[in-house]
Amino acid sequence: MRRDRPIQLNAPAGDLLSLMAAVDAGADSVYIGFQSPTNLRNLPGLNFSVEDAAEGVAYARQRGARMHVAVNTHPMDHQLEACFRAVDDAEAIGADAVIAADWAVLEYARTQHPHLEVHLSCLAGAADPQAIRFYRERFGVTCIILPRVLSVEQIAAVRRETDALLEVMVFGVLCANYDGRCCLSSFITGASANSIGACAPVEFVAFGESEGGGLRVQLNGVEIHRFAASEQRTYPTPCKGTYANAVTGRRSHVFQDACCLNAMAVLPDLSAAGVDIVKIEGRQRSLAYVRQVTSAWRKAIDALDQRDPLAAGGDGIADLSSITEGRAESLGALAGG
Repeated sequence: MRRDRPIQLNAPAGDLLSLMAAVDAGADSVYIGFQSPTNLRNLPGLNFSVEDAAEGVAYARQRGARMHVAVNTHPMDHQLEACFRAVDDAEAIGADAVIAADWAVLEYARTQHPHLEVHLSCLAGAADPQAIRFYRERFGVTCIILPRVLSVEQIAAVRRETDALLEVMVFGVLCANYDGRCCLSSFITGASANSIGACAPVEFVAFGESEGGGLRVQLNGVEIHRFAASEQRTYPTPCKGTYANAVTGRRSHVFQDACCLNAMAVLPDLSAAGVDIVKIEGRQRSLAYVRQVTSAWRKAIDALDQRDPLAAGGDGIADLSSITEGRAESLGALAGG
C-alpha cells in the first residue's frame, strides 16, 4: 500500500545552475557528484567543486529541498581514499545523504559519519527483500534505489517486505545491462566504467564524417556507430551503437535502440506500489532538460496527490518526447510481461 507521505521528486544536477533550475522547478531533492572519478557521470566540464556544492546545499535548503551526493563507483584499491574524501566532503558541506554501492564506501560512511544518511545506489543491484535487509542491517542504509530491472508488481512485492524508503528511476536513459554492470566499454578501452565513472570515456571517442553527411563514431579505434545526417545524435556508447552484419553488411542495433525511460503513464501504479521517491536521470543533460523534465514530473505528482485525471494517464500528461533519447519512449521493465 502507498505510504501516507507524498511521493518525493529527486532531480539531477550536473552543475550549480542546473541545481538551481531543478529546485526552482519543484524538486524535493537533487543529486550531484563531485569533479572526480567517484561518481558515475565523471565527464569533462561536469559536476561540482566542493565550493559550488556547498553553495548548492545552501540554495536547496533555503527552499526546502535536500541534497544527495553520489559516491557510487566501485573503486579500485588505489581509488578508495578519493571516495572516502568525497564522503567527508559531502558531510562537511551539509549534504543530507550520500549515494553509494561499494561496501568499503558504505562502511566508511556508516562508521565515520553516522549522522549522514546513506542511500544504496542502484549499482548495488539490491532487488529483493533479503538483499535490502542485509544492506539495512549491515550498513544502516535508509533508502534503496532499486535497479531498473523490476516491474511495478515486483516493486510492490519488495515494498511489502521492507520499511526502507524505495526510490525508482522514472525518466532518462535506459541501460541495456543490470544498471551499470556492463563491461562492453571495458573490453574496448581497457578502462572500467564502474571504477572511473564514465561509460565510453571521452578520451577514447573519435568522430569522423561518413557517407551522405553522416557521422562516424569510434571508441578506441573500434567503430561503434554511424549516425545518418538526419538522425538525432546521442552520446556514443557501445550498447546503443549500430554494427554491420558480417554476411549482409547491413547495420543495425545489436544490443539496444536509443530509447528513453518515461514512466509517467504508470505513476499512479508506482504510487499504489508504495514507491517513496521517483528519480529523474540526467546529470549530463542541459539546464533546459532539467528544468523541463522536473517541472513536468512536479505537475504530475501534484496532480496525483490531488486525484486529478492528469496523473491517471489522461490527455494532460506532459509531452516530453522532443527531449527523449532517440525520440523514443519506453516503460522498460516497469511494464512487466
